[in-house]
Amino acid sequence: AESRIVLGGGGQLEEGRLSDRMSHPGNAWVGCWRSVRSVPAHKQRRLFDVEREAERALHDLANISPPMLLHQLLRCGFAAGFH
Repeated sequence: AESRIVLGGGGQLEEGRLSDRMSHPGNAWVGCWRSVRSVPAHKQRRLFDVEREAERALHDLANISPPMLLHQLLRCGFAAGFH
């Protein structure tokens, strides 16, 4: 389950490997590790779209009803009081 990965910056090469726990024969991660191509993080598709989620949060805040706003504020207040 060994492969080579390229580290950013200085172009250094370092061995990449799965942990001992994930390297047991028959583990699904071993097959996945061997079958995928290594891609630097800056070239990978983002898993979380920050702009879309911010727009969604602002939309929800702009459209929340007063009773629901009070409900959410009370929940936050009680949660903060217990911590």
